[in-house]
Amino acid sequence: MLELDENKVHKIEAFELEKSPTEKLVCCYVDGELRNGKIDSRGKKSKFWICNEKNMQAYLLKYSDQRIRTEEDAGQFLMCGILDQLKLPYAKYLVADFECDGVKYDAIISKNYKENENIFEMSGYAVNQKYKDTMYDNNFGEKINDKNNVEDYAKMIQFMYKKNNIDFEQLRTNMLKYCLLQYVYDMSDLHYYNISFSYDKSIGHDTFRLNPFYDCGNIGFLNFSDKKIKHNAEQYAKCRDKNSRMKFIKNLMLSNMPMLGVKTDISYIYKTESQSFTCRPNCEKCKGESMIKQAERDLTTLQNELADEIVTNPQLFEFYESVKKVDLDLAAKKYNEIKTNTIPAFCIDMVKAVSCETSRMLDKIVKTKLSKEKKLTDTKAVESKPKEAENDKPVL
Repeated sequence: MLELDENKVHKIEAFELEKSPTEKLVCCYVDGELRNGKIDSRGKKSKFWICNEKNMQAYLLKYSDQRIRTEEDAGQFLMCGILDQLKLPYAKYLVADFECDGVKYDAIISKNYKENENIFEMSGYAVNQKYKDTMYDNNFGEKINDKNNVEDYAKMIQFMYKKNNIDFEQLRTNMLKYCLLQYVYDMSDLHYYNISFSYDKSIGHDTFRLNPFYDCGNIGFLNFSDKKIKHNAEQYAKCRDKNSRMKFIKNLMLSNMPMLGVKTDISYIYKTESQSFTCRPNCEKCKGESMIKQAERDLTTLQNELADEIVTNPQLFEFYESVKKVDLDLAAKKYNEIKTNTIPAFCIDMVKAVSCETSRMLDKIVKTKLSKEKKLTDTKAVESKPKEAENDKPVL
């Protein structure tokens, strides 16, 4: 087993766990073939790596043992179809039927996008940590706050790798594309470990890049329970006009804000009684009126920052136009042909609703800014036009 076919359902059966002080191993059958793997304890979901003849971490299987069913896996497959249309690099995800100790679980397989052992990877958290250590050593113990936004990643990377021949502007634009997708599809899980960077040690830091996209399943509120997703899709369909539809999606966004800003870090808006922060409060009393107003301000800030970038960056403007043309039915088609109902219709409907309204909200701001810029350009053109000399005046 060197490669798993992306166009079929793979049957995985885990039957033995072997725990030691240093590592946790798992034995499993992959399409009837015996394979070893290693348990990965990071993140909410249970997961383990499956090896092949060339790579000990060839594929990662993730499964949910939670009581409440969500549609994150459907969201991940749908996002793969979206990224494929936009021609952006992403980790390949495969459809799986998974069973462990006789119990069946919802599961998904992702192929390791790391090309070879020379690739050195850094999560957003690692970039922050390296920058903090550097600044601490050079600023007599001054501590730097963590940031999870485009502007700060660009600043940190350029500071640490300024002596290298890296296209920093293109790197920043690639991050902005990620941020724009996150806003349009309401990707709510873009924390420090779900954005990462890498370079090839055998070539040098000049190969520094944003890694292919992964863990993108939390889109369009598909991380809610499937009953709640169905309810949201039905309620949206009942909205009578454009304004009510936009308001419905906007209210959902205020309780499920995207996590990566452009310049403004808008992670963890709500504060709970325990004084810890969370994106989605567990109860209404944790999100008072002042917090809702703050969420509204943060959303407006994010939209304006994105609009500023779109109108001043031709590549991002073109990308945004491509995003609005994405065919979500086509994005879902491949996976639903592999296995019926891999991406249920109500999930597609919900993501369609979200992307339609978020784009409409952003379009209003972009058009206003473009109009102002055009007026400003026209004014400057008139002011810079040389006055006609007296002798050049036409004879009446």
